[in-house]
Amino acid sequence: MSAIAAGSGYAIGGLMMSLGAQIVRDLVGSDNVLVNGVAIALFALAAGLVAIPGKRLTPRAAITVGGISSIVGTALLALSTARRALPIFVAAATAGGIGFSLMYLGGLSLINASATCRSPWWRVIRALFGCIRDAGHHCSASRSDCHDVGTGPRRRSRRGRHCSP
Repeated sequence: MSAIAAGSGYAIGGLMMSLGAQIVRDLVGSDNVLVNGVAIALFALAAGLVAIPGKRLTPRAAITVGGISSIVGTALLALSTARRALPIFVAAATAGGIGFSLMYLGGLSLINASATCRSPWWRVIRALFGCIRDAGHHCSASRSDCHDVGTGPRRRSRRGRHCSP
């Protein structure tokens, strides 16, 4: 479920960020480049703004709310192209950004919750995000073994990021 959620969220983000401008220009029919850029930027803005309070949700709740928002965003995207209406596209970009953010956040949170320092998922997460703490244990950025972090001072990982105990 976690991989499907993260993958679906990523697919929505990829679709909107790569083809959004073309969709607005060709299918919605807007020739104003500035307005089209603002409409696409709303996707990223919505995704960024919802990620901060979205951390308080449980992973399953984030996936559920993100999935519903993604469905609404996709339906609004289809409606905006059928009616050639820019305001509907703006709503679609906003709903899609919320869905993208919450589904990706929820999927990665589920993966992180089930990954231990010894699991193969941990290597993937560590490769993506560098320095991650898991229940008082820390996999160092340069080694694959676990060690107890305790309450010591912050240190730098191999990538220069700070690791908090």
